[in-house]
Amino acid sequence: MTNLASVSEQRDAQVHAGRFLSIRWKVLLGATVLFSLAYLIALNGFTGIAVAAAERQIQDDLTQTMEGIAAKVDLDKLLALAATGEPNADGFSDDPRFVEILDFLDGIHAAEPDAWPYLYIRGDKENNIFAVVDLLARYDPDASFVFMDDYTSRSGYILIGLSERTYRAVDHPIVQDIKNYAASIEETAPWLAERLSAFGVWLTESNILPLREFGTYGDQFGRWASGYQPLTNAAGEPVAAVGVDFQADYVNTVRERVRTDVRNAFLVVYPIMLGLLAVITTLFTRPLRDLTAAAERTGEGDYSVDFSDLRDQRLKDEIGVLAGVFEIMVDKVHKREQSLKQQVAQLKIEIDEVKKQSEVAEIVESDFFKDLKSRASNLRTTRGGEKGEESSK
Repeated sequence: MTNLASVSEQRDAQVHAGRFLSIRWKVLLGATVLFSLAYLIALNGFTGIAVAAAERQIQDDLTQTMEGIAAKVDLDKLLALAATGEPNADGFSDDPRFVEILDFLDGIHAAEPDAWPYLYIRGDKENNIFAVVDLLARYDPDASFVFMDDYTSRSGYILIGLSERTYRAVDHPIVQDIKNYAASIEETAPWLAERLSAFGVWLTESNILPLREFGTYGDQFGRWASGYQPLTNAAGEPVAAVGVDFQADYVNTVRERVRTDVRNAFLVVYPIMLGLLAVITTLFTRPLRDLTAAAERTGEGDYSVDFSDLRDQRLKDEIGVLAGVFEIMVDKVHKREQSLKQQVAQLKIEIDEVKKQSEVAEIVESDFFKDLKSRASNLRTTRGGEKGEESSK
């Protein structure tokens, strides 16, 4: 009995060992994680949709700007300026034709303030162009092409613009973020910046995050989109091109506005959802908690637990079925325990009887008992003889 009690105590300790976390809290924690993931997915999805729509609008505006310049620019004047114009001391030109074309580009900029156009022709070397007139010469000379600036293209898009309309392909936004971060730490951690830049290039070249045919890119001056379109003469031959850097800072504004809206919606919906989940999980886990409490009472030997409330539900579910099965099991265990107790009592009686007989046999078979029996027999014999003698007298 002592061993059985010890085993029972060990099993009870194993059942209640470890940290306990109720199903209700597990459901709440799981829902919190899932809702947080849904929030991140929604944030990324809505941001992507909004940014894509903004970029499509930018592409349309950029295309219209290039088409407007191509339709109205004085191409003969541009080619003549490129052939005979002279630079001034600042690298630009005081030629009236330069000023007139600059005024024309400024008028385009006034109509579309985000557009910063420039005009160029093919260079005399492979992969280079001559920038003839750049509107930035009037607004930001340090960032502008100078007159007949000899520029070598590394990407090749500006050269493609001499034969067909094209847009500057851009890195995937993730790759852009990696490269921008690398550029920001180039002075403080050059070795890390170099490795991050190489990692971004690898992501692009391996087509894990390939280039996008159109998009916006960021630099120290802001966010931009660039396009190029050929300028054709009367014979339809491309002889020059227009390039437009389109300021796209409002893409960042759109991105931040969407993130703010999604975050605000999350802050409103999140506590409401948690409150509803708390109520729902309380209602759904209450029968399970009641069944657990009943099981613990049964485990302690109380077989009078009533399972009828859990069993006889209006709409039965797994908990009701389990309660019914558990009730049957408890009844069988109780009956089996009573039967075992009766058997143990009967077995104890039998054991006591056998023990008593064994003890009696042990006494009867002992030398002391045999000697005592012999003396008693002799004593009876002696007394019998004495009685006979008395009767004969």
